[in-house]
Amino acid sequence: MEAARSARQLEAAGAAEVTFEFRGTPVTIPLPIEAWPLDAIRANKTGRALKALLGSQRPPMKTHADAVELSHRMADACGVTPLPETPADTIGMFGAVPTLLRLVDNHGDDIEADLRRFYGIDYRAGVTLRQVWVFLRRIAGDSAILAARNGGKLPWTRAEMIAARTWEAWVRKPYPGRPPSEEEVAAWLEKQAEAQAANSKMAEREAYYASGQNMRDAGIDTTGMSFDTPDSQTPPQENDPVGRALAVARRNAARSLPKGNNGDVRRDDEPGAGFRGGRWDPAGSGWGG
Repeated sequence: MEAARSARQLEAAGAAEVTFEFRGTPVTIPLPIEAWPLDAIRANKTGRALKALLGSQRPPMKTHADAVELSHRMADACGVTPLPETPADTIGMFGAVPTLLRLVDNHGDDIEADLRRFYGIDYRAGVTLRQVWVFLRRIAGDSAILAARNGGKLPWTRAEMIAARTWEAWVRKPYPGRPPSEEEVAAWLEKQAEAQAANSKMAEREAYYASGQNMRDAGIDTTGMSFDTPDSQTPPQENDPVGRALAVARRNAARSLPKGNNGDVRRDDEPGAGFRGGRWDPAGSGWGG
């Protein structure tokens, strides 16, 4: 907040530059965001933009993380800092400046309408980019800019969400059009992860049986038996790995059934090797015992 106050005071005094310390070294950059290499920032050429802002200055930097930190400090010094609740960005550079540029470039009409409606300010009357960020960062929930960024619909307020949840509790069905809360999204993602893990485990188990490996692990000679292994060439069944493995298991089971003399599936009363009484009987002595 100190950097924001300093930028505001310097801007009011008509200052062209701001100086701050980075790891014990003073760094001086242009104060107005309009004087920054904005085209380079828009094109995500952040290294070029950083060099342009530094000029001949050489503050202590050894890694990319150092450059990211310095760029964020530059944005802080000029009063374009992300909101406190915004997650820290360890990859992007220059604080909230890229966000501000996207808003100005893509939603100029909405910004003009909101500044006129909420602040009585003419967007064309020399408003600085720093001031635009100050006006927009905490704009009202029924603003044109928030509606534009929400598919043309006003975001739901907390009161509306509570009213919809109360309605759902009474009628026991979802309220039409209510967006899910962060807690609901997190719970849904957790259930999806659990279901995917269960499906993967079941698919592995079915593939184990479908390939006949369970019989080989039990010491059974599977020579002459035909087994398929689930792979990417097997047509999916509604994109379900469990269903796909089950289909392979059924085919293998049908192929592995003992055959009679005429090639048909042998009847239960015909002699031959098989499981009898829960044990493997290679002699074909009948189902008894």
